[in-house]
Amino acid sequence: MLDTRIPPPIVAIFVGVCIYFSRDWLPSFTSDYLFYAGLGCELLAVVINLTAIFAFIKNKTTINPVKPHAATSLVTSGVFAFSRNPMYLGLLLFLFGFALQVNVVGGILLLFLFVLYINAFQIIPEERAMLEVFGDEYQEYMKKVRRWI
Repeated sequence: MLDTRIPPPIVAIFVGVCIYFSRDWLPSFTSDYLFYAGLGCELLAVVINLTAIFAFIKNKTTINPVKPHAATSLVTSGVFAFSRNPMYLGLLLFLFGFALQVNVVGGILLLFLFVLYINAFQIIPEERAMLEVFGDEYQEYMKKVRRWI
């Protein structure tokens, strides 16, 4: 059974709201460069997430992050050859881009907390589930591909 009940996109939205509203409490840096760098990160994040979603659909396996035991195939190609968790990487990259645009200082602090939370309450429980479902195949995949990048 998975140890988390909050879907990662909801966690990301919450962190994004915190990044936005904490901007008045921390030093602010804005520039066109930060805005466009942030936009680039956000676009890359969307591409990574869509690529991962299409890989799950192509392999006819679950995309539901709170039901990893429902996985029917282990996806290891495409973006999954570079990251075991490209969708969480995409969420992180999107939040980073947003932080560049609205609150660099607070964003960096909150992104650190996002990574800690996702590791503890999403990725580690998912890894346990994948080991139960796919056994040695997932163990080998873990040796070859890093958790984030």
